[in-house]
This record gives sequence, structure tokens and C-alpha cells, in this order.
Amino acid sequence: MITFDKHMSYAEMIASLMLIGTGLMTMERGLFWIIETDTSLFDSHLYATLSLVMPLWLWGLIFALSGLFVILASLKLPKRDTAISFAIFLLIGGLGSSVAYFIITIAGFGNAETWLTPVQYITLSGLNGILAFIGGVRIWQTKITS
Repeated sequence: MITFDKHMSYAEMIASLMLIGTGLMTMERGLFWIIETDTSLFDSHLYATLSLVMPLWLWGLIFALSGLFVILASLKLPKRDTAISFAIFLLIGGLGSSVAYFIITIAGFGNAETWLTPVQYITLSGLNGILAFIGGVRIWQTKITS
């Protein structure tokens, strides 16, 4: 059973779960591309196109690390007011996955099986971009008040 800090509000619990979910989804994609590189290239025209830019396992590494940073931000959420690490994890994880999802979106418009794939990727790119922005603003606020 998942237990939360008793001092966390319901909004903080939901935010923490959403960060974990977003991070896991990104990390899972990355791990899949790292583990199943060879078979993935034949699964989709999109994956084959991505491998022309850089190897699919390297895309996977970017996604896995970005997802891990978002998950780490979730773990630091209760201490976000006293620990700068929350904002740093959010900035790095959000920016890395936002840029990667955006590049995949561009490749997906011409190579995806349906229009749903690029629409989902651009949504994830925007969501992660907002997370990165929030982390960056928090870092900036900390530097101004120091």
C-alpha cells in the first residue's frame, strides 16, 4: 500500500501521483527502446525514422533518464519549499522529455500509423515543457530570494 506524508494535502498527493505516472510512462518508453531496439525498428515507420537521426537505444536513454528525473521530483514534492532539488529534477526531467517528445512529434506526422500518435506526443511535449518551466521558475525564485 502506498503511504503518503501525513502533512501532504490531497492536492499534493494527486500532484505526486501524476508526476510519478508521467515519469513512469516516459521511462517505460525509454526502457522499451533500450531493451527492444532491434525488434522496435521493424514495428513502426516512426521508430525507423527516429533511428535515422540517432540510434533508438539513445532515444531510449534520453527518455528513461528524463522520466527518472520527473519521478525523483515527485519524491521531493513534500520538501519543495526547502529543497532546490525538486525544482532541478523537474527542470531537467521536464525539459529532456519535452524536447524528445517534440522531435518525435515532428517525425510522427509523416510516419505514424494514425494521427493519434503525434497528437499524444505533442500533448506530452507540452505537459513536460510546462513542468520544466515550473521547475525553472522555482530555481529563479530561489536565486532571487537568496
